Amino acid sequence: MPRLARCDTVNSRENRIMTTPADSARNGPPPIESIIPEAADRTDTGYVLRVHMQGLRGIWHRLWAIIATAARLDDDEAREGIAIVRAQFEQQLGRAMSASEWEQLTTDAEQHAKRLP
Repeated sequence: MPRLARCDTVNSRENRIMTTPADSARNGPPPIESIIPEAADRTDTGYVLRVHMQGLRGIWHRLWAIIATAARLDDDEAREGIAIVRAQFEQQLGRAMSASEWEQLTTDAEQHAKRLP
């Protein structure tokens, strides 16, 4: 079993490492409001409670993750999925992402992909 950091716990029933929200934040997308300031006042209770990823913040996380996956795996299907998830995000946001916003998000996701083993 891997050595655990202080903030990790083990779910012995499933024998997997569970991380705290702080750990997940380090391994997830940048805060949406750091790139899209007007999203700061938008809530996504399902995402906060980790119930679903269908609200604005959940789709933001999925978009970042699929960009990172496509960069890491150099996978055509993942690249095709980017357009689908981006359209979902922009619909939830109520507007298209600007070129600057898109560049910031993709840069972060691609840098994350490079850090993966």
